[in-house]
Formats: sequence, structure tokens, C-alpha cells
Amino acid sequence: MKRLLFLIFILTSILAYGQDDEKVFRAPSMEALFIDSVSNKVMTSVPWGKTVIIVYKNYFKSYQVLYTDVDGALGFINFDYLQDLQDGNIVYTERKSGKKYILSKYVNDKGEVVYMFKKDRTDRGVFVVFVIQKVVENS
Repeated sequence: MKRLLFLIFILTSILAYGQDDEKVFRAPSMEALFIDSVSNKVMTSVPWGKTVIIVYKNYFKSYQVLYTDVDGALGFINFDYLQDLQDGNIVYTERKSGKKYILSKYVNDKGEVVYMFKKDRTDRGVFVVFVIQKVVENS
């Protein structure tokens, strides 16, 4: 009986801790901006996904971005924490490719929270930036 009570206590503690370890946010959509590295002008903007869910894991300082892609399938990107920068931005690595991204969070002129994951290097003179607008915490 004591073992059963102890097991229930442990499971309850794990579940309670696990819920505090994550924050979930949502947004209607995300897009990819392709920016010329010389002129800093947006060359093109491509819708990347809709019905976006962002899961932030406090302990690991990591983000998982889930979305519905153009084919209606579930897409996702995992960003793992690397380091804080002095300007308040944070460097992450995309788990699958190992490429580095810099996360910037800000409030736009409409009062909406915006997340931007910008690739830290160019591919053929082009920066790729994933932009997620209208981010709100899931309650």
C-alpha cells in the first residue's frame, strides 16, 4: 500500500512539473521571408504554414514550432538553445539541419507579438527569416 501511494505521489509530481516546464503559444500563420543580404530588401515572402503552435520548454530553453503546411500535413521545426546575445536576442540551432538561427521577439505597432527566427548566414546572398505574427499565449 505504501509503495502504491509513493508511486502515485511520484507520478503526480512528474505530471505537475511537466506542465510547468512548458509554455504553449499560438498564431494564425507563419511566413518565410527571403531577404537580399546586400540591399536588406525582401525579395519574396512565402506563406509557410497556418494554425501555428509554438511550444517553449523552459528547462531546455527550446522551441518547437508546429504548423499545417500547404498540403494540409503537420510540419514542424525544432529550435534548440545555444546562447544569449548581448542585444537580447538568442541563438538557436535547427535540430534537423544544424543551421543557426537568431530569435528576435518584439511587439509591432499594432501591439501584436511577433517572433522572428533569422538564419545567421546567407545562402547565395539571401537571408531566410521565419516570421510568426499575432503570437498569443494559449490559456
